[in-house]
Amino acid sequence: MKRKERGRGLLQNEATYKAETINIAGYFNTKYTEYQFVNIANSHERNQPNMNSTIKAAAKVAEELNE
Repeated sequence: MKRKERGRGLLQNEATYKAETINIAGYFNTKYTEYQFVNIANSHERNQPNMNSTIKAAAKVAEELNE
């Protein structure tokens, strides 16, 4: 939606996506031993290298932000 129609605009949506991608990757990296479903997701990411990876996407986003 356009900002005039009380929308957030594309740039803010993109920033929110990037921030949440980094947060999810951080959660995967710190909580993997405590929760069964996070452990399953981590296992899937390790065993399926050609699939979309949240951790790889977070690394790309972090690299973009550091430039």
